[in-house]
Amino acid sequence: MALVSLVVALALLVRARVAWRDLVPVVTFVAISLVAARNLPMAAVVIAPVVGRALRRGDGADRPTRSAFLGPPPRARANRAVLATIVVLFILFGASIWDKPPLSVRLYPEKAVSFLDANGYLGPSHHVAEQDFVGNYLTLRYGRRAKVFIDDRYDMYPVQVSTDYRRLVAGRPESLGVLDHYDVDTVLWDRTLPLATILALNGRWRQVFDDDDWVVYVRL
Repeated sequence: MALVSLVVALALLVRARVAWRDLVPVVTFVAISLVAARNLPMAAVVIAPVVGRALRRGDGADRPTRSAFLGPPPRARANRAVLATIVVLFILFGASIWDKPPLSVRLYPEKAVSFLDANGYLGPSHHVAEQDFVGNYLTLRYGRRAKVFIDDRYDMYPVQVSTDYRRLVAGRPESLGVLDHYDVDTVLWDRTLPLATILALNGRWRQVFDDDDWVVYVRL
């Protein structure tokens, strides 16, 4: 729904032929919103005044000589229709919030993390490697007690850590060396990714948990 509203707003701005000083921040924030959904609220804040100026120009506010008997110009009527559409979408989006739980974690490894917690693998004596979004989930679930290998805030980590993480995701031959370098003794990973196969075929790692989506390997 948020993306639909974004598309409608962009369509309005294209029709209005906005100035470059408005276009640059809009394009920038739309781009980062497509990269990460958490940037959508910031994009909305940036786009809102630009849309307002576009509607004002299209409304003929700077052309008071037009006779009131002729009614609003066609462009103004179109802009008002677009604005009404945005309002309706906003109402529908707001109403849909009440039909869904505030937070869905069904795509995260809840059972696997519970297994790690119950068996002490999340304790201070262990080093767990997990995917970036799983790091987010661990922080959500355990707060400051969470120890994560990486999460999706790549700018908060050394470049080498991000580079090594990409090696793990790609399942490259040096993946085992990366795990050795960081003293990782527990790996929670998507079972369909190459790293899971590499660990399964390596005699130094043992699988201790698996479900339909996730596996956990520990170092022997």
